Amino acid sequence: MRILYVCSDFGVPVYGHKGASIHLRAMARAFADIGHELRVLSPAIEREANLEFEVPVETPVSLGPHTEALAELRRVDRMLGQLDSGHTARVAQEIRNLLYNRALANATGALRDFRADFVYERYALFGFGGLDLARHLGIPHVLEVNAPLSLEQERARGLHLGDLARAIEHRLWTGSDALLVVSEELRAMAVEQGVAPERVHVLPNGVDAERFTPSPQAASRVRTELGLGAGPVIGFVGSLKAWHGTDVLLRAFASILKRWTDARLLLVGDGPAAQDLRHEARELGIAAAVRSTGAIEHARVPDYLAAMDIAVAPYLPSDDFYFSPIKVYEYLAAGKPVVASRIGQIVPLAEAGFVHPAEAGDVDGLARALNEVLAAPEAAALRATRGRDWVLRERTWTSNARRALEIATARIVARA
Repeated sequence: MRILYVCSDFGVPVYGHKGASIHLRAMARAFADIGHELRVLSPAIEREANLEFEVPVETPVSLGPHTEALAELRRVDRMLGQLDSGHTARVAQEIRNLLYNRALANATGALRDFRADFVYERYALFGFGGLDLARHLGIPHVLEVNAPLSLEQERARGLHLGDLARAIEHRLWTGSDALLVVSEELRAMAVEQGVAPERVHVLPNGVDAERFTPSPQAASRVRTELGLGAGPVIGFVGSLKAWHGTDVLLRAFASILKRWTDARLLLVGDGPAAQDLRHEARELGIAAAVRSTGAIEHARVPDYLAAMDIAVAPYLPSDDFYFSPIKVYEYLAAGKPVVASRIGQIVPLAEAGFVHPAEAGDVDGLARALNEVLAAPEAAALRATRGRDWVLRERTWTSNARRALEIATARIVARA
């Protein structure tokens, strides 16, 4: 099959290191590995060094260099460069998203020769271009939805064109041939918006099975490089944002350090909370036992996981935890005992015995769960082995790609 893989989000660079970029490349790699040809359409394609997979990417200009929309897009980009941060710049960014999607929607001339069988799109705010492109080409449109972005943006930073964003989101969700959502919570949101239930398919995030193989050599190397010592290492991987609950983890670690005096806390990643965490570690008197790596390439994550004895996902409480946490699946694939908040998709993992649960936001509860794992390493290792077997059987990017292709094929047949 030939697949047009669309991601019109300027904030999700194809060769970036955050979870959305990793997800994009992982699915692209999975489609290619099982024998299909794809073209990735994205406005954010700056290549970075040492990345594991090159994807065939079309730049915005290649979508039709003479279109009026692209001339407008260039003007908006120049305007963005002249503006201070603030409301005006954010309005310009929203307009830039709209103009890129207008260019994408009109790219049939540049892309018709590819003879795509369907469009696979990662949902982006104001992202109407992929659906319009599919309709112009006369092929099915499959939409991957990882979050209700208009709601997220409204809560996080505000939306100046909020009514338009919500209208586009509703049109996309109800107009696409199939929605692939990452959680049951998102499925319920889609059905509530009016999407026919039979067109909504739950497809949680996955993991690259080959990369997350336990490696004693990597564990030894990382422990030596970071001076972690021979004691237990408790670790977290991800962006250091408030909702990840790393401040709760820090306080729980301070508690267990009283008993496990040679323990170390390893924070892998960077983000807005990094400075506050360093300050809090000093205030708690545990800075000497905490190691922070800063941002790292995703290809190096397995090595840092190898150095951990426990991997933690201490999410904070949330009324609408509609995410599918890649980090938890990667923890499990690495064969690590996992302690995670009892929330969203983590609940069934805890019920199946793959994850040691703690109540979200509960410092004392998280400390108890960590103590239980440290006190019974053999039982924890057995649970970790069962968790690894399950995730490599049920949660790989390859199985996700195969399922997405089955759904797309059904839509192609229905159109024939």
